[in-house]
Amino acid sequence: MREWQYWTRNKLEILAGYLPAFNIAAKRSEERLYIDLMAGEPVNREKITGEEFDGSARVALSASPPFTRLVFCEMPEKAEVLRADLRQRFPERRFRVYPGDCNETIVQVLADLSRWRWAPTFVFADQQAAEIRWDTLARVAAFKPKLPLVG
Repeated sequence: MREWQYWTRNKLEILAGYLPAFNIAAKRSEERLYIDLMAGEPVNREKITGEEFDGSARVALSASPPFTRLVFCEMPEKAEVLRADLRQRFPERRFRVYPGDCNETIVQVLADLSRWRWAPTFVFADQQAAEIRWDTLARVAAFKPKLPLVG
């Protein structure tokens, strides 16, 4: 379990408040996608207080109303731990953990979700340093169909 400063917990609390609002706004859609480019560990610890708090994957799977399809990218050494934890806590939910560098797995992630590219999609691209490459963000942006300009 990784220790973090208070701002990480604060950021995840903001995410926990925002995701239900996103899904309420998108409630007319029968599909709502969530993509987490660097899902991390299922649970974290605040460095100063020692208090544990859920990681972004648990936060996303706990959102109500829920996302219909969720994807979590994480490096191989953490991916199986994440998958096992989420499968135990959310056995009925539809999600997939992609082991590997998100800059490499994003091509497969987007291909697997291409059937639903029309659906409202929330992408969480939270990184500690500059791990996510610009071309990865460009691929994610290009995933959504372009809407015609109305004017």
